[in-house]
Amino acid sequence: AMMVNYLAPLLDSRMWDADEQAATSQEVYLGKIETGPLLFAGSVVYIAMSRQGVRLTINGQDLGLVPSSALGRAQLAVYFDRDADLPEWRDAVVGALTSGNVEGGSVV
Repeated sequence: AMMVNYLAPLLDSRMWDADEQAATSQEVYLGKIETGPLLFAGSVVYIAMSRQGVRLTINGQDLGLVPSSALGRAQLAVYFDRDADLPEWRDAVVGALTSGNVEGGSVV
């Protein structure tokens, strides 16, 4: 619940072109986080964003695709826009990508 409480307002503030379907998709996405595998220090979370939506995998368990392009854009904005919630993480990811220091989809 802590992750959902943290992430919900961040997504809300970035769902610029959201309609009712996008809002429902956001609820489904947050529900997957809340009812999915337990997160712990060292958890591996993959968030794959595409035009089709957002696919979430936690500790190897695929929680499925949530169809919504608005949700994908909001998710990207949370982590990568100029007001990114974790600017140090954003800078580390961008730095690793631009240096080519990326292994297996992870920032090394």
